Amino acid sequence: MDQANRNLIEHPVEPLVVLEIAFDSIRESPRHPSGLALRFPRITRIRRDKSAADIDTIATARKLLA
Repeated sequence: MDQANRNLIEHPVEPLVVLEIAFDSIRESPRHPSGLALRFPRITRIRRDKSAADIDTIATARKLLA
């Protein structure tokens, strides 16, 4: 599979574990289906105190662009 097609594959997952992600910045990206990209993302911890209902949304992430 070539690089261009590899980027178009989506991998649905069942939301069982909530991860806290730290990053240096967030940017618009035409490359990702969400339209956003995190610069230097890293998992900081597993949030056992949170459920999938508590996670942030793409709309929340978009507000960080401002």
